[in-house]
Amino acid sequence: YKNKKEKLMKIFKFFLGAMLLILSTSSMAEVKFMKNTVPHYHQFDNVPEGVYACGHTALKEAAKYVSGIDKSLKDLHSTMWYNAAIYRNKTCKPNYCARLLDLDYAARLSQNNGYGLKNSIRRTVGDYATLLQKVKDGVQHDLPPVAESRWDVSFGHFYVIVGYEDTGDAENSILYLRDVLESSPIHEKYDTMTTVKNFHDHMQTQQLLFVKRN
Repeated sequence: YKNKKEKLMKIFKFFLGAMLLILSTSSMAEVKFMKNTVPHYHQFDNVPEGVYACGHTALKEAAKYVSGIDKSLKDLHSTMWYNAAIYRNKTCKPNYCARLLDLDYAARLSQNNGYGLKNSIRRTVGDYATLLQKVKDGVQHDLPPVAESRWDVSFGHFYVIVGYEDTGDAENSILYLRDVLESSPIHEKYDTMTTVKNFHDHMQTQQLLFVKRN
């Protein structure tokens, strides 16, 4: 029953996304994605025991796209464990889970097997217009940002933002997302979508992490 329900939900998301994308592209709205397809990884593939790996997996997607460097979730868990005492103390007891700051450390620092992409940076997005603009900047420079939001789940969850639709109204504009909860991609370029307002209103840390090339 569970597998059947998951399949039906995936089919529903596929057709909903396809319909919205067709409606978007047929209107005057500006729809843009990254230059190439951001890779999709599943957060439960080869994940170390006791690790909530959505943050690790979102970072893996963005870093692979930007730098070509591929790290295992086990390696990223080890990097975060050595870099931050709060992570070692299990941020979400009794399991390990990452903060955006942990992803930042793992992206920028080379010690403890980090990516060493020292130009990576966090940007604050305090309102709808700023969030949309920073996403547009990321698409323009081919840098997919990583962000946390509870818009679709009751717990903190990380996404990679891979595109946007500017409707002319920031809060009702659309963000296209890679969702590491999905076992496989829903669409070639993205997995799900939501409005800027919905995503922003459910962000715990109103920041984006841009993984940048050295």
